[in-house]
Amino acid sequence: MQKTKINLDESIRRGGEYSHGVSVNMGGATLVFTSNQIAVDARGEALYENDPKEQARYVIEVTDRILNEVGAGLADIVKTIIYITDMSYFPDVSDVWDEYFKSYEPASSLVEVKSIGHPSCIVGIEVVAVVDKNINA
Repeated sequence: MQKTKINLDESIRRGGEYSHGVSVNMGGATLVFTSNQIAVDARGEALYENDPKEQARYVIEVTDRILNEVGAGLADIVKTIIYITDMSYFPDVSDVWDEYFKSYEPASSLVEVKSIGHPSCIVGIEVVAVVDKNINA
C-alpha cells in the first residue's frame, strides 16, 4: 500500500502539520482522502465572511483542485462530511452542493459544529474519493 501526500500551492493556506489530502494505492484502485477544507486565503484570512453559499462554493472548488492533483475529480467522491456552524446555513449550502452534484449524490453527513478552525469560517467539507486505477505509480 502506497500513501502519497497531496498539497496545493501556497495560495491555499495549510497551517500546521497536515496535508490537503492523501491518496492511498489499494492495488486496483486508489482512495483519496481530503482534510477539512475551509474558505481561507494564503494569509489565513477568511474569505466570504458569513456567506455560506460562497464559502461552500470556494471549498468545493478547492476540493476539486486537490482531487485533480491525483487525476481524480468531484465525480469520484463517494463520501462527504459537511460541517456548518449553524443549521440555518444548510439550505444555502445545499443549493450550492446541488450545482456541483446534479446527477450523482455521494453518501454525505452533515454536522453542526461550534467552530471550523477560523472564527469567520462557517462551512467546511472533507471527502473520500475512489479512483478505479492506480494513480500513485
